[in-house]
Amino acid sequence: MKIDLNKVISQYSVSNLEIDGIYKLTIPKGSKDLNRRTMKGGCGIVVPVRGKAKFTLDKHHYYLESGRILFAGSNIPLDKMVLGDSEWEYFLLHYKIIEESKKSKTPLSKMHFVVDIDKVYCSEIYNYMRQMIQYQNSGGVLDKLKSKTKLYSVIDTIFQYAKESLSSSENELIQKIIIYIHDNFNKYITVGNLANKINMDSKQFYYIFSKIVGISPKQYLIQYRINHAKYLLLQENYSINEIAKMVGYEDAFNFSRIFKKHTGLAPSFFRKRFGKNP
Repeated sequence: MKIDLNKVISQYSVSNLEIDGIYKLTIPKGSKDLNRRTMKGGCGIVVPVRGKAKFTLDKHHYYLESGRILFAGSNIPLDKMVLGDSEWEYFLLHYKIIEESKKSKTPLSKMHFVVDIDKVYCSEIYNYMRQMIQYQNSGGVLDKLKSKTKLYSVIDTIFQYAKESLSSSENELIQKIIIYIHDNFNKYITVGNLANKINMDSKQFYYIFSKIVGISPKQYLIQYRINHAKYLLLQENYSINEIAKMVGYEDAFNFSRIFKKHTGLAPSFFRKRFGKNP
């Protein structure tokens, strides 16, 4: 299930949560648990520790291992299967949503999604889980309060590291697109083409590119083409029509219009003013 992480975080920030139970489980290799449902009236967080497993929630497949944390809502069809040649070990945290915002189209109790965090941060999450198990087992009134506080800390920490991991991943993807633009600026390119290169929605790609680079992907492409056209105008003896095609414009008139808009000069005047003297 695809989510907007920022919107989900906002939903959690205005929701009232209550811990229902926390467990550390070890499942033998090859095990299957089919035709089940997630906890009725409650939600769950699966934090993998060791091994691999496939969780299928309402026909959506999630492949889990250390660093991939599953959030699951209430009473959702569930199949579980241990993968590979080792046991499957994980923490399972159950909690109830006492109150949440009614503004959201999809309530947290109906959602299921995975967030990825860098594995170096997993030990911190594990420590939170162990502490919560200790509080749960002690049964003291104060420990119940500590456990509830820790529930919010766990969710906050997971999302914090998920955003950091997502940011790092986004940077890598945008750098890949920038390299593609540099190698293919003389070809027909659209924002949709670029988004497809990294399997991203066009609107999401436009937003992420603009956030990281500081200008839109279309503006970046135009600037790169104009800069290369400047070099060709000053260093070579190509015609305006030839240069237009060399930087990705089939129509010399359209190229000249865009060039003038961004430099203040038509290509021919730019060459005369800044070109080499005969």
